[in-house]
Amino acid sequence: MRVLVAPLNWGLGHATRCIPIIQYLVQQKHEVMLASDGQALELLKKEFPGFTFIELPTWKIHYRIKPFFLGMLWQLPKFLFAIRNERKIIKGLCEKYKIDAIISDNRYGIYDNVIPSVLITHQINIQFPTFFHFLGRGFNQLHQHYLLRFQQIWIPDLANGITCKLSHTNLLQVKYIGMLSRFSHLPEEISKQHHQILFLLSGPEPSRSQFEKIILNQIKELKYDNFQFELIRGTSRKTQINDIPSTISIHDVMEKIELERKIKQASLVVLRSGYTSVMDMLAIGKKVVFVPTPGQTEQEYIGRQLQEKYKALVVTQKDFRLDQILKEYDKIPLIKEVSSSFNQFSFFIDNWLQEVQTKLTNLRGHD
Repeated sequence: MRVLVAPLNWGLGHATRCIPIIQYLVQQKHEVMLASDGQALELLKKEFPGFTFIELPTWKIHYRIKPFFLGMLWQLPKFLFAIRNERKIIKGLCEKYKIDAIISDNRYGIYDNVIPSVLITHQINIQFPTFFHFLGRGFNQLHQHYLLRFQQIWIPDLANGITCKLSHTNLLQVKYIGMLSRFSHLPEEISKQHHQILFLLSGPEPSRSQFEKIILNQIKELKYDNFQFELIRGTSRKTQINDIPSTISIHDVMEKIELERKIKQASLVVLRSGYTSVMDMLAIGKKVVFVPTPGQTEQEYIGRQLQEKYKALVVTQKDFRLDQILKEYDKIPLIKEVSSSFNQFSFFIDNWLQEVQTKLTNLRGHD
């Protein structure tokens, strides 16, 4: 069976959480084609050399308008244009490559009315700040209009998991397939290096650069010399950084194998509360400080859920104080989810593929 997998290029989270799904499809002897753009497509090319890759149009979205959700509303016409453009492209791709099934991660235009199509998303209900709650109803009705075009919707979470009201819905095609992480099967033999702090930066500009500046300035002012710091900037944009303290090493980006090693070795990780990053930390089991991207209501909500369910340490960017975190270092809890939470998705994929196969058999029987 030929399956097209198409994650959105909005950060790397959509692409990385598709990795275990792609690997499972390959293990089951299915042919997988991959479609995306930008950094997400580059990551998939490195992860799956030799596959067939299709470059999709870039969603030309920027993050300059504040607050974040108003910037997204302002650019709604761009979203709708991108979806319509994807619809035109997917029809030709399905015919050209004889695609049997489609898995789209948050690309709302990558579906077909005849070919079985799945959407992966953890956010059915877009969250709006309380003051602008009145905007949410109309926006989510439009959102649901696009969701209903897919035969199934896969939520990468448990039914009573972190996403909670982000994903709770009465839509019949919704399946909670369990958590997804490319790190869910990492070996445990790598030992942690005590007092090794790893910063993993990600997300839109200018928030990413602002947080980077906060981190570097606070490290320069630290009196602690028994801590070592590693900063992975999460960007290929070259920036001159002056007066780098000897206690920190800085990387723009890092290859997957080396990144895995760094995460496993770190005694504490500081990163955004993007949902894929959260699942990765829960899969590995880490002491973590989560810092939601300012203005991103989804990350702020997930942060509150992490505090409630795992007693995780979550701080806002404006309240981030590295010296205070290091003072409380020994009290920061380790968060981890049981491995069974990451082993459920194969059951749903098998059932779906069986449905796809039955449909293909019936269609061919009518030819």
